[in-house]
Amino acid sequence: MNSASEKFSSSNIRSLTEDNDGNIWVATDNGINIMNKQSGKISTRANDSRRFRYIPNINAEVMLYDKEGNIWIGDDVTGLYRVDLNKREFENYREDPTDQNSLANNNITNISLDRSGVLWVNINLFTWIRLYIDFIR
Repeated sequence: MNSASEKFSSSNIRSLTEDNDGNIWVATDNGINIMNKQSGKISTRANDSRRFRYIPNINAEVMLYDKEGNIWIGDDVTGLYRVDLNKREFENYREDPTDQNSLANNNITNISLDRSGVLWVNINLFTWIRLYIDFIR
């Protein structure tokens, strides 16, 4: 029997988060994987393309699940993604030099929720920015 790391799209795991359905989301250097905790089945873009229609095809650096049913995904090139698990769609937030309300940089190095549920995004290791509700919705 193969180990779990051999079933993921890569054994280089960067981040993990769990959604309300008990799925473990795994960010690797070769894409996002979803593991069902009950069955142990691992879904990847290669073996479950239907499920991955609403998941960005990126090599995520960080992921976080919020209480609204979103998976927040950041990478070091294309910015921040919000995957709405209820609507089965995603939205990309990225740097836009013509928009002062956009991200200041696309290099997302960390994502965190504070005690009051405010989402914070770390860019370039040194700068934390707070995402305001108007920006998110």
